[in-house]
Amino acid sequence: MRPTPFDYSWLRPGPMRMVSALVALGITSRAASNELAAQPADTTAPAHRRHHAIAYDPAAKRVVIYGGQHLVSNAEAPMLDDLWSWDGRRWAQLAASTGIPMIAHQLLADGEGGLFARGTPRGLTTRWDGGRWIIQSEDPASRREMSAGAYDTRRHRFTLFGGHVDGRSFPRDTWEFDGHEWSQVATSGPPPRLGGVMAYDAKRGVIVMFGGIDPGGRKLGDTWEWNGVRWTPAASAGPSARFGSGMAYDVVRAETVLFGGVDSTDRKLNDTWRWDGATWRQAHPREAPRPRSEGYLAYDEARGVVVMFGGEGVQVVPTLGDTWEWNGARWTRVR
Repeated sequence: MRPTPFDYSWLRPGPMRMVSALVALGITSRAASNELAAQPADTTAPAHRRHHAIAYDPAAKRVVIYGGQHLVSNAEAPMLDDLWSWDGRRWAQLAASTGIPMIAHQLLADGEGGLFARGTPRGLTTRWDGGRWIIQSEDPASRREMSAGAYDTRRHRFTLFGGHVDGRSFPRDTWEFDGHEWSQVATSGPPPRLGGVMAYDAKRGVIVMFGGIDPGGRKLGDTWEWNGVRWTPAASAGPSARFGSGMAYDVVRAETVLFGGVDSTDRKLNDTWRWDGATWRQAHPREAPRPRSEGYLAYDEARGVVVMFGGEGVQVVPTLGDTWEWNGARWTRVR
């Protein structure tokens, strides 16, 4: 029987399972159990989660999160299909259940009121109609997990790269979505990878992609840029090789912000980096969120801050449910 989508050990056959490279499991300690017990149910904020998706909806001027996985214990990890929005003051639940749970997926907003979800487990691209997801397509671009994606506001295209198909195929092709259908636009470029992160640099008109993990389980630390026609390697130095980071483009400060992830030693990170198109520079804020992977980021254009929610902490249990904002100089916990 095929393993569940949460068991990444099936991505690579043989005695050296890829799960050790994909997720730093850590040790479930008494401290972790105490921390989990200390987290009461909160109906005014999203449940703690990983493998979720986050995006900024410029039409509604809100950050939105959707789906993911709430890790109750090492053996129990229910998929989520709720939809929440953040306006800078509070979380509001847009839907307690959408009917289509997803993990390792993406949430995409086109700036004209269109909110889309793309990903597993059914290989769907859906559009939110204000009350439910409407299935728009089921195609090769959507049948992959842990791909990297970003929305090009100049060309009005969602760009998708990499990921895996059923843990057996690791494409290195590039796809674009125009709001109606997916089109394959390149078959060469960066090496294949899972869990790379992307952000659209609006000032320079390019999509920036960083890191991930290759099919052999090796963490990557390369930076690439896509100009709508071709991929170009963009930096030879910068953050350490890692997987599961968060990344967003800060319009006010004209820089791409990267946070955390899992490094080559399977250590969770909480460092912050900034890319200006020429050089990566590490920021050294006085306070930073706790180390994590999958602490995904979205840039709130209305308020000029980068928002982060949740992820997976140092221990597998529990997943995280904190909300942080980055203003270009410091992190502030806001929920």
